[in-house]
Amino acid sequence: MSPPSRSASVSQVRLPVVRAGTPAYGGWPGGSWVGAPGPGVGENTVGTQGEASSGSVRAAPGLTVSPLPGREGVRAAGEIVLTTRETWQRALEQAVREGGDVHVEMSGVTFVDVDGAHTLADAARRLPEGRRLVLHRPPATLRRVLEMFWPDQPAIEVSMS
Repeated sequence: MSPPSRSASVSQVRLPVVRAGTPAYGGWPGGSWVGAPGPGVGENTVGTQGEASSGSVRAAPGLTVSPLPGREGVRAAGEIVLTTRETWQRALEQAVREGGDVHVEMSGVTFVDVDGAHTLADAARRLPEGRRLVLHRPPATLRRVLEMFWPDQPAIEVSMS
């Protein structure tokens, strides 16, 4: 018996390659960048399902990170896992370097593994005293992981607004 066939077509979108010297976001005209295109996808392509809209492209599974309009920080959507770790880490490093409180809009994040949570805690540790890492609408599981493993991290603030 053969496995069921997939009916969704996968197209390829060409994007600039994100290199270590490229800013974590805003590195190409859409203002967003994408991590972890997955196996079998070329160096400067991202496999997508369906139409990409408003300059944002999402790998499946993947992570899209873009600047937050009107404040310092980033908006993340997708999964924060081993294959998207580098994207997540570089975006947070860039946001920490910019100064002020770092706001991370996470309402579009569907999953964060423990390493993704560790990357957040590490970014918060690198903030100078008086600055905060404000997580807006993070997944419930991330809130629990942060409470369990980093309960004494005063620089992390969770906001449900």
